Amino acid sequence: MSKKAGEFSNETKELMGLAVGHCWLCRGGIHSHHHRVHNDKYNRARYPLFLVSPMNDVPACYGHHKNKQHLFDFPNEKVVKVYEDYLQKLKDGTIGYIGSELSPETKDAMTKALSGYCWLCLSPFYQCYYRLCNSPSSLERFPLFIVSPMNCAPLCLEDYMNKRHLVAFPNLRVVRVYEEYLQRLRNNK
Repeated sequence: MSKKAGEFSNETKELMGLAVGHCWLCRGGIHSHHHRVHNDKYNRARYPLFLVSPMNDVPACYGHHKNKQHLFDFPNEKVVKVYEDYLQKLKDGTIGYIGSELSPETKDAMTKALSGYCWLCLSPFYQCYYRLCNSPSSLERFPLFIVSPMNCAPLCLEDYMNKRHLVAFPNLRVVRVYEEYLQRLRNNK
């Protein structure tokens, strides 16, 4: 049986389910895999790579899938466009920068996508924050993810100083799934 257009592969659902282990927002059991960017005709045309990627998959319990979908959403469509552009360039082999820091282009694209505001609130942008720090061990384990826009969160000064954990990931297993996806995409597999 073939999967419906825009649906996650069984492999993605299995990997994300194992990586997170429970609902993204609570300790409830996984009922379904929620699309952060909704799977509709419009989004399938605009974001073909991102829509089916593990970065768009959020394992959710029944209650959070039905009642709190907005908690999984991105700040705006421009952020998703930055992600899709990055994935397309990675797939096409046209990524010009893989290093140890977020590129100026990535920081600029993410800041513009949020119109100069914080990822978490409407305060003016202060600085881009690494959702997962770019330590030597992280760079060794997750070289593509660390410098991707998916790891960049523009924050205001207050959120940068006090609430960094709000943009972090549930655990490193999730980041490993993201990195493996990016590696496969880059290697066209």
